[in-house]
Amino acid sequence: MPPLYVLQQGAKLRINNRRLQIEKEDQVLEKIPMVHISQVVLFGNIGLTTPAINAFLTQGIEVVFLSQRGEYRGRLVGSLTPHVPLRRAQYERLGQPDFILEMAKGFVRAKLSHLRSMLLRHNREIHNPDISAAVDQIRQASDDISRKNSLNALHGLEGSATSAYFRAFRYLLSKEWHFERRARRPPPDPINLLLSFGYTLLTQLAFSALQTVGLDPFAGF
Repeated sequence: MPPLYVLQQGAKLRINNRRLQIEKEDQVLEKIPMVHISQVVLFGNIGLTTPAINAFLTQGIEVVFLSQRGEYRGRLVGSLTPHVPLRRAQYERLGQPDFILEMAKGFVRAKLSHLRSMLLRHNREIHNPDISAAVDQIRQASDDISRKNSLNALHGLEGSATSAYFRAFRYLLSKEWHFERRARRPPPDPINLLLSFGYTLLTQLAFSALQTVGLDPFAGF
C-alpha cells in the first residue's frame, strides 16, 4: 500500500464509516478506505480530528508532518514495539568497532553499486564520456572499500564517489534545470530541492521500517 500525501492547505482529515475523509470548507475532496493506507504524509497547514488520530494510532498508521516546502517537522506513531532482546543486541553491537565497520562497508557498497548501475543504464542511450569516467571512478571506489580500515576513510571514499556521481548526473538532465552540483542548505535549484525532499521521505520510510521490526533508528551503524 502506498503512502497518502496530502498537500491541500487548510484541509482536514476525519474518519467517516471506516474511511479517511479529506475535506476543506465543507467540501469532501477524497474518501479512502483505511485498509488502503500504509502511511500519511501531511504538508503544511492540514488538520486532524481526534477520531482520526485515534484511528491512526490504533491501526498502526504513521503520520509524518512536513512543512509546506517538505521540511521534516515530526511524526505521530504508536507505542514502541516490545522487542527488548533485539534492541539490547543492537546496543551491544554499538560497542564493537569491527562489526560497525563491516556494516558501514555493506551500506556503502550497496549505495555505490546502485549509483553505478543508474549511470550505466542511462549512458547506454547518450554515450557521454564524462559519465563513463564517473562510472569508472565509482567502480574503483567500490573495489577499494574492502581495503578501508576506519570509518573516516570509508566516509571519504563514499564522499568522493558520490561527488563523481552528481557530476555525471547533471548530464542526464536538460540544461534548463540549471543543475550543476549537489547542494543542500539551501537547495539552489529545483533539482536539488526535489532531491532533498526525496531524501526526507526516504528517511522517514527507513525510520518507520526500523521501528516496525523493533530496532532503534537512532542507534545506527
